[in-house]
Parts: sequence; structure tokens; C-alpha cells
Amino acid sequence: MKISKKLYNNIWFRIYISITLIFLLYMIIIPYNFIGYLSTYLQEPFFSLNTFFDDLIPFIPIFVFPYISLFFLLLATIFFSFRKKITTIELISFHITQIMLLISCYIIYLIFPTTSSSIMVNLNQYGDSLTIKLITILYNLGVPFNAFPSYHVAPLVFIALFTYHKWRKLFWISLPFNIASVLSTVFIKYHFFVDILGGIGIGYFAYYVLYKKVALKYLNKFIKIK
Repeated sequence: MKISKKLYNNIWFRIYISITLIFLLYMIIIPYNFIGYLSTYLQEPFFSLNTFFDDLIPFIPIFVFPYISLFFLLLATIFFSFRKKITTIELISFHITQIMLLISCYIIYLIFPTTSSSIMVNLNQYGDSLTIKLITILYNLGVPFNAFPSYHVAPLVFIALFTYHKWRKLFWISLPFNIASVLSTVFIKYHFFVDILGGIGIGYFAYYVLYKKVALKYLNKFIKIK
């Protein structure tokens, strides 16, 4: 596929590509719960990855805010379009990898279904504060499956690795947020500790394999600038 150099470097073209692929990512996120229910049909029993370490982790409702913010972070990646040091092929590869990352998680959920730690939490004992109400909504909207690896952690790790190599300043600025978001998965008792480790592993796999060895490699062969 040949693309003119003018179009390749056009900011509006980059924004259009980003919006299109981000929209596609959100469309693929929509059947997230369906994947959970499908896994219940395909396989039983479910695996519990609860460990003694999870019993030591406190329930901290305030961490619901960094947990929710991930959904906006995925949308905010559109700003990568304005970073000149990120080439158009790297930008497209980044968004395509996000999609492949989600699909990879879906495959694991179907093959290795695990329970979420949310099934072990009785929110009634914590009152009716705003944070508890938000966590209740999250529990009700989601399914107590699709836990390992944590899809919350995986894209955070992938995005962190990408910014570390392509936008170092942004990496350091966003690092506290990323750490808080990762910790939020266990502090609001939505995931077990092992789910985080799985998410970190998939995040690294996404960057070093799906992004560098697959998306970037083949797009460089497919797209030619004239």
C-alpha cells in the first residue's frame, strides 16, 4: 500500500486513524461481559487464584477513581497523534496492538476462566458513600469472571512501555497515575494479586512481541511512502 509523504505526515490523517482505531477498540470492549458468560458455558469449574497475600491487602474504596480513569486513558491516547517523534506507522501499530492485546485477553479468558475477587466482598458493611456506590456500580456492570490476566493492568503496562521509549517525559509524568491504577485493581477487590502479575506479563508481551515483532514489522512492509 503506497501513501504519499504529504498524507503520511498530515496531522489530520493521524488523528483520523487514531479515532478510527480507538473507536474499534471500544467496540471490541463492549462484548467483554459476553466473553465472561461464554466462558461459563464452555468451561466449568472456574479457577480461583486467591492467595494468602490477597488476604493481607486492604479494601480502600478511594482507589475506585484511578480504576475508572483507565477507560478515559484509552481515549486519551489520541494525543499520541500530535507527537512528531511517533511516526505514523508507529502510531497505527500502537493502536492495532491495543486491539490485539484485548483479543489476546479474550482468548485467555475462554481457555482459562477464573473468578474475580469481587465475589468475596460484601459491600453492605461499608456504608453508602460515593466511592462505595461507584464500586457497587462497577460490580453490577461487570461479571465475576474475566479476571486473569487483568485487562486493566495489561494496557497500562503496554502504554507505559510505549511512552518510555517514545515519550519519556510523559512516561515519568504518568507513572504515579499508572501505579495507582494498577494498585486500584486489588484495593477495590476487583482482582487478585496474581491477576496483576498476569496483566504485567501480557503488557510486556504486547509491547515486545505484538507491537515490535508483529504490528510494526508487518506495517513497515505493507505501507510504502512515495
